[in-house]
Amino acid sequence: MSENKITNKLFERVSEVLDNMKKNPDSVTENDRNLLSNLYSKICKPLGISEHCRWEVKWQVEKWFDTARKLAGFEPDEVLCDTQNIVVNGGAELILKLITGTADRANAYDSANAKILVGSTATPATASDSSITGASAAMEPSYPTVSSREMVFRSSFSDAQANFAWREIGVTNGTTLMNRKVVDMGTKNQGTWTVQLTITLTSE
Repeated sequence: MSENKITNKLFERVSEVLDNMKKNPDSVTENDRNLLSNLYSKICKPLGISEHCRWEVKWQVEKWFDTARKLAGFEPDEVLCDTQNIVVNGGAELILKLITGTADRANAYDSANAKILVGSTATPATASDSSITGASAAMEPSYPTVSSREMVFRSSFSDAQANFAWREIGVTNGTTLMNRKVVDMGTKNQGTWTVQLTITLTSE
């Protein structure tokens, strides 16, 4: 079988998997994601696409409806987990500039600058997004962390912070938005909600 025919068959299979995911987003499993990842890797070779580095994302929101329970060491009342986000244009450019030393280190997404943003706008995320209007929280002590291929950002929103419907989330350095995700995380009325973003770079 020619490479063109192989590529077409792989493309058809990828399209089929994506179509099923779009029609039934709530039924998507980790196996579905792994299947799509494997199909993508297989289609890269006949298309002449080199091995890639993937930005894998896991969002976690821990909710304590009463801050006193958190301070007393109780487990969260609810935990939400989700994946994916869009790395926006401004964030991507700044990351590349920081890597190459063409941006001032003072602009880094570090413990001094990094904040997690939450907002109530449910407009679909696009690469051209540059802001989230809502509330922000600085990093918890010792965050962000970096270990091997993984970095973790973590912030907590206290009783008086971000008491509205959470529909969007992202990370900023105070001036440049790095990423944005749109998802219904529920409505915060009081208590403490802690957000953790884990980003892992994987090579295939």
